[in-house]
Amino acid sequence: MPVKRRKSKRMATASLETWELYLECGTDYFDDLADAGIAPKGERPSDDIARAAWLAYADELLDRWRSSRHVEQGVPWALERFGDPRVRRRR
Repeated sequence: MPVKRRKSKRMATASLETWELYLECGTDYFDDLADAGIAPKGERPSDDIARAAWLAYADELLDRWRSSRHVEQGVPWALERFGDPRVRRRR
């Protein structure tokens, strides 16, 4: 029988706005993640936690970025780091 996946308690306290800057830039300039208790002030969250946030918020963030970004700004950090979750990869 498959193991039931549990939701992270850290994800329950964070919102899209909490993660948006970090997932776009790869840096939490305003300590939003520290204020939400996700990572200590001045430190980055683990890749597993950031990947989980990316999977949870990617659709909405990609829609926001697509409508507001300029081509010369490049791709968001999370898209570059974790890839597009909407694209199924071959095994």
